[in-house]
Amino acid sequence: IEVSETTKNAIETGKYNEEDMENRKEQIDKLTNYSRRAAIRTGKRSAKTPLLYSIITQLSLICHGYVYLYLYAAKKKYKTRKRVKTITEEISNMLRIYYEAFYNKDMNKLNDIGKQKIILQENNIKLLEQSKGTETVVLTYLWEITRQIHMCTPPSIGYLL
Repeated sequence: IEVSETTKNAIETGKYNEEDMENRKEQIDKLTNYSRRAAIRTGKRSAKTPLLYSIITQLSLICHGYVYLYLYAAKKKYKTRKRVKTITEEISNMLRIYYEAFYNKDMNKLNDIGKQKIILQENNIKLLEQSKGTETVVLTYLWEITRQIHMCTPPSIGYLL
């Protein structure tokens, strides 16, 4: 969630710290590798270990999506427009809902993420059709992040059952 908020704020203000984001990516990668190893080590006999491994991997991919979006936007000195700002906030909110639903074991909210993904991607398509250049690339990153958040829900539901 922190990386999503940092990225959202940076593209809203146009203020970037690429070195800080590179360091965050390294820390995320280390944490991901540690978490995967811990899941395998402690859950060798659990049927849920592959689901947990998948959740960890998907969360890492979401973080990477935000990192790559941030670094691309920094390179292009991108500052978002209002219409992109709205969808960026909605995607960050979707990630927060996923986080809360997972830790609160709220299956209804996890199921709602699929509906939310459809709405966000329909909005994203409309924006993509009107966009040019750097904004098109930013929206494409946001599309992929939305998809990755949604991809976390099936293994999460299986893990929580």
